[in-house]
This record gives sequence, structure tokens and C-alpha cells, in this order.
Amino acid sequence: MFQQDNAPIYTARITRSWIEYHGIHTIEWPLYLPDLNAIKHIWIRLKELIIEQHPELEIIGRSRDIFNALEEAAKEA
Repeated sequence: MFQQDNAPIYTARITRSWIEYHGIHTIEWPLYLPDLNAIKHIWIRLKELIIEQHPELEIIGRSRDIFNALEEAAKEA
């Protein structure tokens, strides 16, 4: 059984044909509605809180120190 979220990559005609040709059974799943994705909204709010509390982290590099600062800011938020 294959569970997919109805993203366009899975619902394209060529993909559906390939899945059917290979005998893969799919689970019926509701349409993908990004607005109902709770974690998406949580991540957005977390980012807003971090930037409010630590504006210097809005534009960051990739150093280990920056990562540690971002991790601490996320915990604080």
C-alpha cells in the first residue's frame, strides 16, 4: 500500500499510470490543504518569535556558533 498526499507529483497522469502499471495500491487520502497543516503554522510562528527576540539571527551564516545561537533562541521562543 502506498499513501500519498495528493501533491501534484503524485497525481500527475504519468505517475498515476506508473503506480497502476506496477500494481501498487494507494490509500485514498483527502486533498492536500496547506492551511490545515498545523505544523506549518507553528514553524512560521516560531520563526517570528525568534526574529522578534533575536533580530541578529534573521540573516545567519552556517557556522557552528550561529547554529548553537539559533538553537538556544528556538528553545527560548
